[in-house]
Formats: sequence, C-alpha cells, structure tokens
Amino acid sequence: MSRRSAVLRHGQLLAVFVLLLQYLAGMAVNLFVKLPDQHPGTGASEYFGGVVAGVSWAVLSGGILLTVHAVLGLLLVLMSAGLLVLSVRAGERGQIRACSVAALAIVGAGFNGAAQLRERFQFHDHGRTLGTGCRVVRCWAFCSRQG
Repeated sequence: MSRRSAVLRHGQLLAVFVLLLQYLAGMAVNLFVKLPDQHPGTGASEYFGGVVAGVSWAVLSGGILLTVHAVLGLLLVLMSAGLLVLSVRAGERGQIRACSVAALAIVGAGFNGAAQLRERFQFHDHGRTLGTGCRVVRCWAFCSRQG
C-alpha cells in the first residue's frame, strides 16, 4: 500500500468516526433541543444568507448539543473535501467515486440541516436517522475492506 493510500484510508476511518459522533449528536439534538421561534437566519429572504446566519448562530449561541452538531458537520465538510483531493492525488478510481459520493451526501445533509434552521422546522424523522446509521455502517465496511 502506497503512503498516499495509507493516509487516505486512515483519513476515511477518522471521517467515519466523526460521522458516527455527528450521528449521535444529531439524535441528541432531535431529542433534547427545541429551536427558538426566532434566531438569526430564521425566514431570511435570501437562502444562502439565511443559512450562513443560522449556522453561525448554531455554532456560537445554539447551546452545547446544537453547537457540537454544527461544528462536527462543518468538520465533516472539510474532511470530505480533503479526502476527495487525497483520493484524486492517489489516483484510485474506486476511492475517487466513494469520496465523491460521500462528499455530496455530507454537503446535502448539511444543506438539509441548515434549511431546518432557516425555516424553523423541528424535524423528528426516525427513518432518516435509521438511514444515516445504515450509511455509517456501510462506510465503515467499505473503508475496512479497502487496501
């Protein structure tokens, strides 16, 4: 296994661990956090401005569970971008595909969460939570069999 492949694999395993923490933090937020009716970014007329304001509020003033959830989400976005770059540099097609799909899924989940903040939308979807748990297990299995 080349050095780049080893770094990529370790990075993927770390990302799966952070994703698991994010999953647990998201469940805690769904169970224990009530979003206020009004906070920065709520009902903003411009989508991305509202998202930035809402996520900034969640990180800086959202309470410990919401802050942890938001910070881990931002960390996952950065990690997925870094892993995609590493996979391209390593030149492994399967890893490039896997990292691309993972990065798109993470960014999509981030926009979903930000939209919930922006629209004052409290969401208790256990099916989505179960689906995320299944994705965590699949990512772990994929990373474990690589290399």
